Amino acid sequence: MSRQDVVVIGAGVAGLVAALELARRGLAVTLTERADTPGGKLREVAVAGQRLDAGPTVFTLREVFEDIFDAAGSDFASQVGTRRVDVLARHAWSAGQHLDLHAGIERSAEAIGDFAGAAEARRFIRFTRDAQAIYRTLDASFMRAQRPGPLELARRAGPGILLLAGYNGSQPLLDPMCGSGTFLVEAADIALNRAPGRDRRFAFEQLIGHNDILWHSVRNDAVLAQRKLDKLPLYGNDRDPELVAIARRNLARAEIEQLVTLSCGDATELAAPADNGLIVCNPPYGVRLDEQDALAELYPLLATWLKRNFAGWHAHFMTADTRLPSLMRLSTSSRPPLFNGPLACHVYGFELVPGSNRKEKAADDSQ
Repeated sequence: MSRQDVVVIGAGVAGLVAALELARRGLAVTLTERADTPGGKLREVAVAGQRLDAGPTVFTLREVFEDIFDAAGSDFASQVGTRRVDVLARHAWSAGQHLDLHAGIERSAEAIGDFAGAAEARRFIRFTRDAQAIYRTLDASFMRAQRPGPLELARRAGPGILLLAGYNGSQPLLDPMCGSGTFLVEAADIALNRAPGRDRRFAFEQLIGHNDILWHSVRNDAVLAQRKLDKLPLYGNDRDPELVAIARRNLARAEIEQLVTLSCGDATELAAPADNGLIVCNPPYGVRLDEQDALAELYPLLATWLKRNFAGWHAHFMTADTRLPSLMRLSTSSRPPLFNGPLACHVYGFELVPGSNRKEKAADDSQ
């Protein structure tokens, strides 16, 4: 076997695509499969003399398959017959009780509302919006990456949280407990339209048939698309001088030290740097009892600080401590769980308005 021969084990969808991608790059590919037919989840099975499709349950992301066929010089529509349907899935519990999910989000929300109530329909709408934001964040940088892995996913967690918070690169943004400055660096990349992975090398650059001229053109286009700004409304703070020094070095390494404002001090003594903006923060969350007791005292202080100084802002805290919303006593929304190592974390959002959200008590007519 020469260095250009490849054996792909398993003729499921992933194996078929891998074999196709390697073959179109000029490698000699042998595809093996222990089942009688290829396809994996897409295979047919015989049940009581009838031929049934084993899957998929729902066919999604058609554009991915279209890209694969296009790259191979073929056309998905001419090779695969598809038919659009309104009802994607039916979940049934009895002859008279079922829930249909539809191709349209609004129709599905309506069905969920009829089945489980208006509150669940609203949660479904929020879920779809969060899913869209996560997909947009991870599509190119992780899901389509040449070598996706935990490190690459962790690298993109910062901008993912920023995008979930609604950051678009233009709003004032404050991280009052910035640590080493991760959120600040990622926010600057978004604001300056700097491509992720711009300073790294990729494994595909070593593949046979790689178009180095085209790749350099793509990289040059990314550089030209960057914005040149003299200052960014980005503000970071930490009470630990050593962490502030580390953050400053990281900002310098990213060539944005002059664009970001750093300070050292107690977060609850900070004033709002603008009339409105975003606070994105990863506050401390302990796993020991003494740490939890300290945090139970910290969270109400943070809530008081936010209410007094940041009316008109939106705050987003990422934490594994599920007590945070109740201890802060602020109306909150929660995003899907994210993972910081082994810890399941939530991003809690707070809309900060002047005064109080609590309803005034009715006057006592007897007095």
